[in-house]
Amino acid sequence: MSLRLLPRPRSLALSRAAVSFPPPLALQFTLKARPQERFLRELFQHHGLLAEARELPVELGECLGLAWGRGPFQGILLEAKRALDRIETRWPEQAYAVEIAPHAVAAASRGAAGLFYAVQTLLQLRGRDGSWPYGSIADAPALGWRGLLWDVSRGQVPTLELLKTLVDLLASLKLNLLTFNLEHTFAYARHPAIGRGHDPLTPGEVRELVDYARPRQVEVVPAQQSLGHLDHVLKLPEYRRLAYDPQALWSLDPARPESYRLLEDLYEELIPCFDSSFFNVCCDEPFDLARRYEASRFEGKSFAQVYLDHLLRLKSILDRHGKTMMVWGDMLLAHPELLAQIPRDVIVLDWQYGSGALEGPEHYRQTVAPIAAAGLRFLTCTCTWNLMKIFTNLDVLAQNHRAFIPEGIARGSIGNIVTHWGDLGHMSLLGPTLPALALAAEWSWAGRERSQADVDRAYSWAMFGDGEGRVAKLMRKLHGVNRILAGPAGLGDVGFLVFFDEPLAGDLIRGVPDPGAKAAELRALADQAHAELQELLAREGKNLRWLRDLELPIAQVRVLAAKLSLLARFQADYPGLPQAAPEVVEEVLTGLAQGFRELPALIQEAAATLERRWLDQAKRSDLDLNLARYGRLIQACSRRAEQLEKILQDYRSGVPLPPLAQVIAAPEFAEFRFDALAEMGVKHLLVKAGA
Repeated sequence: MSLRLLPRPRSLALSRAAVSFPPPLALQFTLKARPQERFLRELFQHHGLLAEARELPVELGECLGLAWGRGPFQGILLEAKRALDRIETRWPEQAYAVEIAPHAVAAASRGAAGLFYAVQTLLQLRGRDGSWPYGSIADAPALGWRGLLWDVSRGQVPTLELLKTLVDLLASLKLNLLTFNLEHTFAYARHPAIGRGHDPLTPGEVRELVDYARPRQVEVVPAQQSLGHLDHVLKLPEYRRLAYDPQALWSLDPARPESYRLLEDLYEELIPCFDSSFFNVCCDEPFDLARRYEASRFEGKSFAQVYLDHLLRLKSILDRHGKTMMVWGDMLLAHPELLAQIPRDVIVLDWQYGSGALEGPEHYRQTVAPIAAAGLRFLTCTCTWNLMKIFTNLDVLAQNHRAFIPEGIARGSIGNIVTHWGDLGHMSLLGPTLPALALAAEWSWAGRERSQADVDRAYSWAMFGDGEGRVAKLMRKLHGVNRILAGPAGLGDVGFLVFFDEPLAGDLIRGVPDPGAKAAELRALADQAHAELQELLAREGKNLRWLRDLELPIAQVRVLAAKLSLLARFQADYPGLPQAAPEVVEEVLTGLAQGFRELPALIQEAAATLERRWLDQAKRSDLDLNLARYGRLIQACSRRAEQLEKILQDYRSGVPLPPLAQVIAAPEFAEFRFDALAEMGVKHLLVKAGA
């Protein structure tokens, strides 16, 4: 039974023998726990654990307690209290102890969060038959803050209903922080042009979400871009004058007082909607400012000094509102002299995601160590590893968490945030992201090694009600696309780039070795995954909406298989056509053209799946930008069919077949070659001025 707990408790002793509690039952709270009673009683009822309310004569001093079952409760509550007193932790408010006996279940904690987490553990422990194992649990987190960042500025703006469901999931995994990457997707009353046309989050939605999250011990934290990553804002006519580089339109100009008036306006609208004490000013990746810096515009100051001045001005705004400033750490680490100069109450967010090299702790130590040595509070920030991917790279994901979070814990980190970025339209849905949430929850709470097979079984049960671990096995099967189309494991991978690239002329697709064999592997993967998904959807479970999200990578893998199959046929058959008999030329060119005529149906099916699954969890926002990419790929296939049909028509008229290279590199296909950096809108930023 312990294998299915996520995250794994610090200490547990559970028997294989199980206990059930026939009615009549009572659910009782100590005096200190009364403020949580109404919410926790509703939570018990929601999970079918009905009980009458009774007075609980036992008190636990300053500790909180609850008991459920037939009673008596005094002895079991005191035993839970003694177990709680033995726990040593940096985060006492989140610690708890649970006792399960034949007559009752009891929990004790030092704070509201701990009591809530005790209940979450009890709910996970409960079997399908309603029974619990006998035993004891004493638990506390390795890190105080354990969270998720959702990038809502580059594609998906989730609906309020989805966000509430997500908060429930985070809370069940003892994740206690949810933050959004905001640039232009908040409905600012003073600056309505910024969010117009992007289905932004509204103040009312955020306030309702914050209220919903509070009793579930999830803190919702604003993260407003405040230097770079402001291209959507700076492209608007009203704000172009605030850009540091009028061509790049990426970073605010710190030399302009109006830049700070704008930021203060945005902050003053955001802060009343969030009750968190934290505010992330971001300030990461100011590409144009850093790469094209002109000291003459800042009275001869260095970039580092201007960056520090900028942070201090933002901090002064937040200080007036009683907020603690968070900032991404990349610029501080690029200019390490700043670590000693920023105020000690600033929290640094150290984002390091690793790569296909599967770096170990020593890699992450290079950034964690100088931040810790400077005496600054910090959080490590890992990655979901599904940005610009057909499916999450589970190997790199696991190593990023396994190597980075413990290194942070060893050097005093106060938390971890797993980041769910949306570059290039945020086409990765939430379902394939859930293995990342599982790992983040496990490592940031337990802080120590646990076998991947154990984690897989645990999240299959905790997230999907799958006691056999079949969901995790399906996820691992879909991860196979990263093996079949292996390449440099960057944040964007081979499979994703090949998917959108021009079918014959794309640089990456032409570099795929043995495309026919790869196509066969991918086709088999898609068929097997589809069959397994249908079986899982037909069974009793929970969070099926996120299981259905796996329909998208399956549809995309089918497209990849068809594209590579066509490429293999073209590469194998076309070079020999000049020497072939006319009937062979007819057969080959007709077959290839027909293949390109049929491929758009598979692409359209994938696009329709994206639209259906997207709208199940997000506002329309920038969905149409993604659908346009699918449309462009469909157009490329149609053009290839027309090209091959024209070649055949000319051949029938006596015109020689054009050389292979000429067919591939025909100029009319240049517009369909996929350039990820250009699509992301950052290619122009990564070139130094004058280069």
